[in-house]
Amino acid sequence: MRRINWSWLRTKGPRLAERLIPLVALMLLGLLYYLGIYSERTGFVEQVLDPNLKRVTNPVLNAFRGKPPAVPLLDIRLEDDALDSLWSMRDRALEAGWVEAQMAHPVPVKLHSGKAYKVATLALREGHADRLSDDRWPFHLRLAPGDTLLGMESFDLQAVRNAAPLYAWLFQQAVGEEGAPAFPVALSDLKLNGRDLGLYALEGRVDSTLLKHWGHGIGPVMRFDDGLRNQAELAMSARRYPSDPPPQSEWLSAPILASRMNTVLSNPVHAARFRSAMAALESFRSGTVPASEVFDAKGFARLLALSDLLGAADAMNWWNLRFLADSVSGKLLPLPQRGHSGEPIRNLQALRSGRSMRQGPPSSDFVDRILYDPIIYQHYVAYLDTFSRPGWLEGLLERNAEVLASLEKILSAELPGSKFEVDIAEHCRTLIQQNLSPRDLVLAYPNSTGDRVSVANVHALPVEVVALITERDTVAFTRPVLLWPRERDRPITYTTMPTPASGRSGRPSAVLVRLVGLENTRSVSIRAITILRAQ
Repeated sequence: MRRINWSWLRTKGPRLAERLIPLVALMLLGLLYYLGIYSERTGFVEQVLDPNLKRVTNPVLNAFRGKPPAVPLLDIRLEDDALDSLWSMRDRALEAGWVEAQMAHPVPVKLHSGKAYKVATLALREGHADRLSDDRWPFHLRLAPGDTLLGMESFDLQAVRNAAPLYAWLFQQAVGEEGAPAFPVALSDLKLNGRDLGLYALEGRVDSTLLKHWGHGIGPVMRFDDGLRNQAELAMSARRYPSDPPPQSEWLSAPILASRMNTVLSNPVHAARFRSAMAALESFRSGTVPASEVFDAKGFARLLALSDLLGAADAMNWWNLRFLADSVSGKLLPLPQRGHSGEPIRNLQALRSGRSMRQGPPSSDFVDRILYDPIIYQHYVAYLDTFSRPGWLEGLLERNAEVLASLEKILSAELPGSKFEVDIAEHCRTLIQQNLSPRDLVLAYPNSTGDRVSVANVHALPVEVVALITERDTVAFTRPVLLWPRERDRPITYTTMPTPASGRSGRPSAVLVRLVGLENTRSVSIRAITILRAQ
């Protein structure tokens, strides 16, 4: 056995240790950095260790990725009995599978933000109970009338778990820039009775402050109640095998409610407006009144087109929409209060039910019923064309780049790697452009004598034939000939175009066509075949 040279260690050891200290320190820093990143990415700190450990790791991480902007801190304080009440409601919700409005009783709280306390009420936010499985519950907070926080009197508090708040903020910004009622979206750290719950998104709700800001009157604000749909979904999820949704899950079965119903009904003027608006919604639902006579046609079309571009189709689902009765026009303004944004769309809103746009009848889908109205549909296509043109999306991002970058830094400090993906909007824009300018819109053939033309729509959207191009002239029709798309399970059908008024124009060589809702036309050559007869 080799003996240890103690004399060598005594003389050389201190100098060797002195040389190794920087290397060991560097290794420890690297290990600390790795563990910090790994802990945040996997949720280990949030789910296993005390959340206050973030106060140790975050400064180290921020040294590498740059210090994020300051975030408002909401410190909510409530009495023990109020906290017990929230826990009791949470347990009942987990058992039921859903947080319903009637079980989400608000409790009094004090909200500390900045230098002063504000009086408010706090409740669990309605929705699926699976979001209550950890300590970062979703809440609904309402301040005393007339009091605001970040410009909001009433708002939802949602735990930030991904980049969704960035897309929600941009969608609402785009809605506001287009002159429509928009909801504020903000980020804030949240404490509940001293416990750090991390980063939350604040999503505005309809309140007196917003109504005054929008300038369309005091309402009422209405919605289709989704309680029946929620219960149907819970029942379906409890079944062993997939099944079709029951009829009570559709908007056609949903009761119509107004926000603050008791207050509305207690005021004769408000009650009369509510009854009038409810009658209009019921007339639309029954099919006796077109959508453009009930809703703001341009406003609805604009929102549908924006939701296509920014991947916010979910926000236009009937259970995420509210409707504000405009005090001047009497029309209902759609308010996309909830729903996801930044989702790559699979198809246009006009085609999301899987059907081509047909003359009728529409499906039971809510958006199909809206776009079945020709006025709203034509505005929708025109807005799609505007929003998908080169430069429109870039302009929106440029105008909001500074705030969006600030929000992204805040988010990445909490969730490293989370960022705004512009590729999603670019995908949506490409899909829109390809639907508005497909290679093939129609097929055109001469009939057996060669003096008339038979045309079939091969696109999924309605097309108009506006003129015939002949050997010597372009002969416009008095009224464009409308060609509906074929049904999915049926072959194409041909329509014979009217004969040109003057026989001296020569034989037709092409047709001028356009999508319904657009002004620009395209020339489609008549194919060289003479045996086809119009059906």
